[in-house]
Amino acid sequence: MPPAWVGSCLNGPVQLVAQMGLPSTAGVFEAAELDQPQAAEIVRDDFGVPHIYAATMHDLFFLNGVAHAQDRLWQMHSGRMLAAGRLCEMVGAKALDIDKFARQLGFIVLAEEDLETLRSCTMPNSTGTLQMMQAYCNGVNWYAVKAADTKQLPLEFKLAKQQWEPWTIAHSLSMMRFWSFTMNFGFQHSLLRRALSELFDPVKASAWTCTSEDEDSMPCHVDSAAWKAFTQSGLLGTLGDVLRMPAGQGSNWWILHGSQTSTGMPILVGDPHLAIRVPNFWYEVHLELTDATDDICAAGTAPPGLPGILIGHNCYLATAITLSYCDVEDVFLERVRRSDGKYKHKEQWIDCEVRREVIKIKGAEAEVCNCRSTCHGPLIEGNGMQQHQSFQHVVANAEQVKLAGEGCADEDILIAYAAIALRPKSTSTMALYMLLRGKSYEEFDAALSHISATISLNFAYADIAGNIGYVMTGEVPCRGDPKRAQTRGVEQYPLAGWTGQHDWIGAVKHRDLPKCFNPPSGLVISANHKVVDYEFYPHYLGNCWKSGFRAQAIAEELKNILSAGKAEPQQMIAMLRNTKSWAAVEFLKELQHVVPSAENLEAYKMLMAWDCDVAADSVTSSLYQLTHAELVRILVMAGAKTLHDSSAGGIGDALLVEIIGGAAFDANHVLKFLNEFQGHVHLNVLRMLRSAREALTAEVPADMSSESAGRIWWIQQADGRDAAVNAALRRAVARLEEVGGRHWQHSRAVEWGQFHIANFCHPLTKGLGLPPGSKPFDCPSLPCPGDTNTIRQAATKGIVDLSANSSQQSLRIMYNLADLGDTATNQIIMPLGQSGICASKHYMDQSKLWHEGKMKPRLLRRADIMAAAQSTMHFARATPHSSTHQASALLRCVQGICGS
Repeated sequence: MPPAWVGSCLNGPVQLVAQMGLPSTAGVFEAAELDQPQAAEIVRDDFGVPHIYAATMHDLFFLNGVAHAQDRLWQMHSGRMLAAGRLCEMVGAKALDIDKFARQLGFIVLAEEDLETLRSCTMPNSTGTLQMMQAYCNGVNWYAVKAADTKQLPLEFKLAKQQWEPWTIAHSLSMMRFWSFTMNFGFQHSLLRRALSELFDPVKASAWTCTSEDEDSMPCHVDSAAWKAFTQSGLLGTLGDVLRMPAGQGSNWWILHGSQTSTGMPILVGDPHLAIRVPNFWYEVHLELTDATDDICAAGTAPPGLPGILIGHNCYLATAITLSYCDVEDVFLERVRRSDGKYKHKEQWIDCEVRREVIKIKGAEAEVCNCRSTCHGPLIEGNGMQQHQSFQHVVANAEQVKLAGEGCADEDILIAYAAIALRPKSTSTMALYMLLRGKSYEEFDAALSHISATISLNFAYADIAGNIGYVMTGEVPCRGDPKRAQTRGVEQYPLAGWTGQHDWIGAVKHRDLPKCFNPPSGLVISANHKVVDYEFYPHYLGNCWKSGFRAQAIAEELKNILSAGKAEPQQMIAMLRNTKSWAAVEFLKELQHVVPSAENLEAYKMLMAWDCDVAADSVTSSLYQLTHAELVRILVMAGAKTLHDSSAGGIGDALLVEIIGGAAFDANHVLKFLNEFQGHVHLNVLRMLRSAREALTAEVPADMSSESAGRIWWIQQADGRDAAVNAALRRAVARLEEVGGRHWQHSRAVEWGQFHIANFCHPLTKGLGLPPGSKPFDCPSLPCPGDTNTIRQAATKGIVDLSANSSQQSLRIMYNLADLGDTATNQIIMPLGQSGICASKHYMDQSKLWHEGKMKPRLLRRADIMAAAQSTMHFARATPHSSTHQASALLRCVQGICGS
């Protein structure tokens, strides 16, 4: 790796060249494609947020595309290349595994099918959706062609030697497919769970792999009272009628009904959690149609590449999203014959579907990839995933099972990936179009029914009539033989594909997914936690949910606020900064029963006196985090020593710690950049400590086949609870002394923010071999408060990596439905900035406010916007002989050829 000074040397000349990529955002621009150019304008405020005004829907979304292209063109281009499996064309053979994986999943193929579905759809909103998408593409290409002709493309195009290609609707749809894949869960953890179960046994392994499903203290999105009220309201049938009409989309949000607020109207607060990249995932925009016959006025965010608003509001309603963590994916083990490539299913040998893909590779010959699929889904083969040791362990075990039965040596065991996100013929983009016009809960739900085909999300709802509610999207598969009762939990492991016993037999449809409308409690909370209680909800949604510590923290804070009176908007902003950990509260409750050793007494007292606020400047926060991390290591390694193979069954001790502790798969293994167990490790350690305490006080020995016995087993291998905790404390103190010296208790070097640092890296920095923070592309690293379980989430990357380079608040919003135009009570912030161009003043101008937990006004009223205006783009119709007119004619010709 080059030393840091290389980046400094590059900074000057690269920054100078980068200036060339800055878009012109002021003046009069000729655009022959606009219907009414004299009524079209883009006003950018002091944070670079575009406020777009147009007289027609076409012009509105054309300018939406222009704004995205001006600020995020490289992000859009690299995103479509990733989704299409074309990264090798940019970076060479080192991206081959990733390209193979993208081709096998077929995002671009699915996108092309989605486009044909939209074109053949007879629902009224399909035509409007296509027109919106095409206008957006036209706007993207209008700017990109101008930038390419004048050599004003972003610097990354020059460094990666990339040429601009026309943007098409299929590109937008492929990126939507890719995002749907990355935001659905249930895939890789089934492999890890099976590997752990084979290494130990299912009871012992479940001590680390249990989720929060049966944790009574954790709140649900929709409690029994809310569900009963909804089903009795008559809305369920009404919504079904709406959906049948021929005329007929890691995080927190919470909503307070007007009965709970000082404004007398709902307040909606949200902060989606994502890994922060440069540039940020979200892009803020304000869209306003000036035509008196229509009333679109929408503001919020969406990822560049998609028109419209995903998180935000229109004139009537507001929404935010979290991931539902319902289990909408399965892994099937398939028996595939080498001789003829057929796979076995229900006693028959069937031909795989085969799609031939040619992957072009920069600096090398192209490679042919034959992408095979079974009835369950695409086969994942021939890429880095198969080199992962947990994968090999599962497949090896399946081979033994197969050969012990009626299998033969001519067969391979391959993995097929089944996912809602890969179902064909999606109309998800119709939701974006319909949400802009939605005026009621029924219309909101009808719009979201289109998203349910591909992605499982929790959508908040609040409107200007004072209503609040919640809608879940993402049809959840029903698994198993319809003649037999469904066995819950089998989907948590790889399934035998050849038997047919676990085939999907349909799905829980959108109308039957959890919803609520004006719940009796007057509030709804969503934090990736348990959605419903199965005691009253009839459908099985899996049990992949995150532990409910963040939901508990939100509920406790709201309880405290409401006990003193009505909730104020500013109190909601303060809640988004809250870093109290209820996981730490519960952890310290268990440590109260531990007898500290003499050498640990001072550290123990320090920990027990802590207020559980995971502040960046807190030394005790570091002590807590390190103690917990070391305790996980001690318990895991103690269990691993009982195995006959000292390397933990071939997985390796270090990898075993990472799997249980939450470290992600390496990028080279081209799976999702997460590990489901990280969200449960704190809760599972608590369960072990509780079970150990209960066993010490129980008169009757625990049943060694029970879950409790499995938890106690790990404690026993570490010589008991007190010994394990004292060893963890001792190791934590040693690590603190190593950094902070003998008097570490008073050293700023061991404050939590010094361990918990977020790096904001541009992909090209790594490609150049430069360290994090290198200029000009990377943004400065920041010490972060909070952790995985706090409202202000800044998740640790895992037990072995306490950095804040996992999920963070990628956006913060607050909407006051009493007056959506009020700048004091409608606020927003992102971690970096609007622009993806490193020379722009809006590249990271929001970082300071974001880091300090503050927000900026979300501007909506014309007077407020013009008072903050920094530049305005006006438009005029191009003259027949102008270069702009000629370029527009060429652009229309290209679009005709591309069929976009």
